[in-house]
Amino acid sequence: MAEPSADPSTGPRVNKHGIVIPIILLVLQVGSVLVFGAFGLFIAFISDSCGASSTCDTDRIALGMMTPLGVAVLFFLISLVHSIKRMRADESAWWVPIVWTTLSASGIVIGFIVAASGVAANGSLV
Repeated sequence: MAEPSADPSTGPRVNKHGIVIPIILLVLQVGSVLVFGAFGLFIAFISDSCGASSTCDTDRIALGMMTPLGVAVLFFLISLVHSIKRMRADESAWWVPIVWTTLSASGIVIGFIVAASGVAANGSLV
């Protein structure tokens, strides 16, 4: 009895670019998490006027400093899960890390708004 020959054209196609490109972009997204975390440190400069001419809520400023890093980490985890699901379903996943990295930049704006709400010019915090 003859065994059926293993024809590579009948097996499932593996799109190597559909796997490699999202992985490279996810690694770059990890780098962006570090960059957004460093940007969060610059939000600490909002407290320069504390003491002399304004009253500050240091807890709120610290929360604003941590916000860009927290948002970037959360969005990276969402991007990772979504990318893996799309790659396993053999769907295009290259755009997922790009979209979520772009949305991670909103963490800087949100962090600045939170930190700025912790500084009051005349001693009255909002």
